[in-house]
Amino acid sequence: MQNQENIDVLSESALKLADTIGKLYYSIIEIELLSGQAWIFKNEPHLADAGKASSWERLLEENLHWFYLEDHAYLLQELSLEKLEQIVEQPETERHFELRIRLENGVTRWIEIEITVISREERRLLITSKNIEEYRLLQKIVKLFVYKNCDYFIFLDVRNNRYEMLWRQKEQYSTPPVQSDDYINDFCNYIDTYVVPEDRKRPQQEIMPEYILSVLEGSQEHTSLYGFNDPKRGYTHKRLQYLFYDKRAQIVLLTRTDVTELYLDAKKQREVLNQALHRAQTDPLTEVYNHHTITSLIQEALVAGGETDGALMFIDLDDFKEINDIQGHPKGDEVLRFVAHTLRRALRSSDLIGRVGGDEFIVFLRGASAKEEIVVCAKRLCDAVKQYPNHDIILSCSIGIALSPADGNDYETLVRKANTAMYYAKKIGKNGYAFWDWVKGESIEDARERG
Repeated sequence: MQNQENIDVLSESALKLADTIGKLYYSIIEIELLSGQAWIFKNEPHLADAGKASSWERLLEENLHWFYLEDHAYLLQELSLEKLEQIVEQPETERHFELRIRLENGVTRWIEIEITVISREERRLLITSKNIEEYRLLQKIVKLFVYKNCDYFIFLDVRNNRYEMLWRQKEQYSTPPVQSDDYINDFCNYIDTYVVPEDRKRPQQEIMPEYILSVLEGSQEHTSLYGFNDPKRGYTHKRLQYLFYDKRAQIVLLTRTDVTELYLDAKKQREVLNQALHRAQTDPLTEVYNHHTITSLIQEALVAGGETDGALMFIDLDDFKEINDIQGHPKGDEVLRFVAHTLRRALRSSDLIGRVGGDEFIVFLRGASAKEEIVVCAKRLCDAVKQYPNHDIILSCSIGIALSPADGNDYETLVRKANTAMYYAKKIGKNGYAFWDWVKGESIEDARERG
């Protein structure tokens, strides 16, 4: 009695399980090839056919109308008794293919037809069909928005240091092996082969499992950008992304994307911005810093340096008005360009130079402390300006010098004192220099004798 109850419970459970599984399928049909008979377990929308038997060829003909006309010949061939006989003879126990059907309400659905060998000895097979519309939609989305935009897509088993390439673009030769049991070694070789030398160090660190997992612990993705030597396209730019992390299984999805166009666009944009910044910061005639910029840069240097030594030079061309009046303004502009170029060549790259007026320039010598060195520099600047190649114009300049922090530690104080010293240099004979402390402590005669 107890055994019978157990059997009844098991039978009820089996029926419930069969019903649950059956809901996943449009049709479930068993075929006996020896007789050509088919037993219908389920066949939507003809649910009343469940439990009935029929000739397989007749049943196939009756259900062709669900499929698109262009697929009829394919179906009749692939599901013919002759073809099914061939499947039974093959080592594989399953075969499947995908087709579209059209329901009574006109809705189109993608279905998967699967053929499973139940018994080779009895020549029996099971043919099922199920709705894969959602799967096809997801597959299409992946192809459109993931695969289309990447070079390859990799399933990475971090724990076991192995991976499998799920997909790659056609004619993508510059990729790692499609399968590997040594992810670290193969990716290091890939980087050494294709990544440009100046960019190799960072990706070599960032592909390491410990680094990847540490980043993904606190972020949804880990990205690495690098220059890439493509065998066909030459220099390109790539983005390596670790996009998904299954922490328990230590599984990561990895994709490489070509971002060359984005990189070049960004580079071009940076160049445009830099050019705009350069135009905003420089004097258009002489290409040295303009008044606003040189003022800001010197003030920043003084604030950042604290009590750091420096020398501010106020430079004014001697008798420049006469050049403009006699030779004309175009010649005067040529002289100004020559002076700016000459001063730039005579100074260190760390020094600052700007034009603050018609023929007035300011130079700031960073870190200058010894007066002897500053004197050498001032003389060099005066001598360089005198080398103007047009012998019809005698060119010279006068330089006033204020020291930081001795004479002040802000721009306004230093430039005022240097300007005063410059006029003092003109008074003592032009074509020379004067320090601020000469102005406050010496007569013009003493200064002339010193100069």
